[in-house]
Amino acid sequence: MWLPHYLSVFLWISHLTLYANATKLWFPYKVDGDLVPPTTLGDDALVHFRNQFSTLSPGSQGRRNLLRQSITYLASKPQTPEHLRAWIDEMDKTIVHSPVDDEDILTITYGLHTLVLKNHGKEPETHVLESALKDYKHRAALWHFDAPYAVYQSQVWHHEMFVPQKGLGNELRSWSTLSKILEHEPRLDTLRLLMDNQRYNSVPKELSVIKEIFSSKPPGRLSAHSTRHGIPAVELSSQTRVAAIALLFHIMYIPGDVGRQADWMATWMVDNCFFFPHEKTLLEKNRSDFRTVPRP
Repeated sequence: MWLPHYLSVFLWISHLTLYANATKLWFPYKVDGDLVPPTTLGDDALVHFRNQFSTLSPGSQGRRNLLRQSITYLASKPQTPEHLRAWIDEMDKTIVHSPVDDEDILTITYGLHTLVLKNHGKEPETHVLESALKDYKHRAALWHFDAPYAVYQSQVWHHEMFVPQKGLGNELRSWSTLSKILEHEPRLDTLRLLMDNQRYNSVPKELSVIKEIFSSKPPGRLSAHSTRHGIPAVELSSQTRVAAIALLFHIMYIPGDVGRQADWMATWMVDNCFFFPHEKTLLEKNRSDFRTVPRP
């Protein structure tokens, strides 16, 4: 059950200082290199992305960094619908016009979900993003249909996005792996520490953090609300939401009243909270697994 730590969390690097403080988004990956200069803004940033992407090999770490930094850039500052459409068209070419690997697909798919959260309530922007996301997920699903199931069954974040009906993948079913991933996620770190230290009686008072992440209202209306950790609920990456579902799954296995409270909350959330389709399917599958599958 206790797996080695093999994932590093996102590190803010010096050349991102222009817009690093504009967002409290958490991403579960590391970015290296000076791929998006901090002085590059607006249309110039898109030109820079296009020029850099054309020079990077498919599957290379450099291309992955570029995609990840571009998502961070787009999520860190307001974008017009026209700019979002132009960026999406460029990223779309990673699927249509060039060889692509599974990590590129994953980065863009989670990134588009994050941008929907960031722009929810802004009708033109949301329309652009949701239309692109529907088309993109269809083509991404076709790619995964051709890939062997074992390829992404054990890869963190893949399973939860592309086959949520099968529940959590092997990595997020491991508490040790999930705990390492969450070390620097500011909303969920308190719950993580309570679980690590087996202070289960203190878990219920922190469960509301998970509820706040999803909320009973669309995320674009959450800007007036903050968690107890002082972080606006709207500042959410798509990965934070999936990680919260995984964390709730592990809490459900705590014996006695604590686990039952987590199960009740999961049931309530399914009927009352905002979910993307893959998130709701994943949560419902977790509830089913909790009743039929031994604790991971």
